[in-house]
Amino acid sequence: MGDSIVAKQSRVNQRKQGDKVTRTLGHLSARYVPDFSERKPSLALDIVPAGKPGAIKAFYKGQPLPKAKLELISESGWKRELKTDAQGALVLPLPWRGNYMIEVEHLDATPGTLGREAYDSIRLVGTLSFRLADGGAAPPTPPVYMPKR
Repeated sequence: MGDSIVAKQSRVNQRKQGDKVTRTLGHLSARYVPDFSERKPSLALDIVPAGKPGAIKAFYKGQPLPKAKLELISESGWKRELKTDAQGALVLPLPWRGNYMIEVEHLDATPGTLGREAYDSIRLVGTLSFRLADGGAAPPTPPVYMPKR
């Protein structure tokens, strides 16, 4: 298999605090994989399967991202914060079958330009999504609460 669906978007956002204007390059990326076969990173901030069920690696600019904070979210709404090891690797706890998403955020204080737009720093957010066919039944999704108006 080894196929991935990858999407990315970048844009410079401007924020004014008092007299100071800050420009941040927002870089969003997402990857969907049908299995855990090993893949090479191709995005600036990337999370890829490492070849075994639940094993992943996080990368920034093609290099392992050590001690990166990740959030693992299941379709039932269950969440867990995790950290990669010194090599950017982690084995995920995947207790149920169903859809999962992993999100990682990374800040880089390096200024630069995107086309003609200058920026002061970069805020990157990357996700990896997949469906796990094996495991127990997930807990029910909590009901949506709609406040009365």
